[in-house]
Amino acid sequence: MVKNLLCQCLVIKGHGEDSLECGTIPPGVSKKAIIVEWRKACERIYKRAVGKFSSRGIGNNVTSVVTDSRCNEHVTQGGSVERPVRIPVAIKGAKRAGAGTDPSVLLLTQVEDSYLVTAEDVVLPKAHKMSYIKRLKTKIASIAPNQIGVPLTDDSEGDGGEDTMGSRGSYSAAIVGVAASIKAADMVVGGQCVNAFCAVRPPGHHAGQELRSMNTVSNGFCLFNAAACASLYATTPVSQGGLGLRRVCVIDFDVHHGNGTQD
Repeated sequence: MVKNLLCQCLVIKGHGEDSLECGTIPPGVSKKAIIVEWRKACERIYKRAVGKFSSRGIGNNVTSVVTDSRCNEHVTQGGSVERPVRIPVAIKGAKRAGAGTDPSVLLLTQVEDSYLVTAEDVVLPKAHKMSYIKRLKTKIASIAPNQIGVPLTDDSEGDGGEDTMGSRGSYSAAIVGVAASIKAADMVVGGQCVNAFCAVRPPGHHAGQELRSMNTVSNGFCLFNAAACASLYATTPVSQGGLGLRRVCVIDFDVHHGNGTQD
C-alpha cells in the first residue's frame, strides 16, 4: 500500500512535468521555474510520506544490502579476477559497516522467486535482444555439470571472449543478479530504504543488447546487465509491471567504460 502511494506520487510528478512542458504559460512567467517548483513540491510530498511511514529498520536512514548465494553458481577459473570469492569479501565489508546488526543497515540474503520471474520474463527482454538471451542460455545449458571456467562468449573476435567464462549455473546466477537489482529498486522507490547495495555476480555493465556491444572484442566478464535492467524496470509504466518513473540517472564509476549500459 505504501509502495503504491509513493509510486503514484512519482508518476504524478512525471505527468505534471509533461503537462507543464506542453502547456501554455502566461507571458512573463518562466516555464522552467514553474517546472522546478513542481518537482520540489512532489519531492517534498514523497519525502514526507516516507518519513510518516518510517519506523525502526524501515524508511529514512536505512540502507539495504541485497545478495543471494545462488550468484556463486557462476564458477570461473581460479585465476580469474571475476570469481566467487568476490561476494563473501563484499559481504564481510558490509558486515563491518553494520549490515545485519545495525537496524539501519539491512542484510537481505535471498531474493524472492517472484523477482526471478519478473527478471527473466519481463525485464530481461527490454535490455537484451532475445537472440542474445537464447544463445547464451543454450551455450550454458550445454556445459557439463563438472565443467568450470568454460568460455561463454567464445564467438567474439580478436583477443576477447575467453575472459568471460562460467559454468552450468551461470545463467541462473545472472538472472538472480538482475532480480536482486529489481528488488533493490522496489525497496528504494517503495520507501523501505533510501539506498541499496547489491552484492551480486556475474557483473553486468559490459553486457549490451547483444554480444560485443558497441563493437568491443569482449563481454568483460558480463552476461546480463543488472544496472540497465533495474533502470528499465524503474522506468517501465506501472500498468506494465514497472515503477513508472520518468527518468533515472546511472553513475558508473568503474575504470572501464560501461559500454553495455550505454548501449
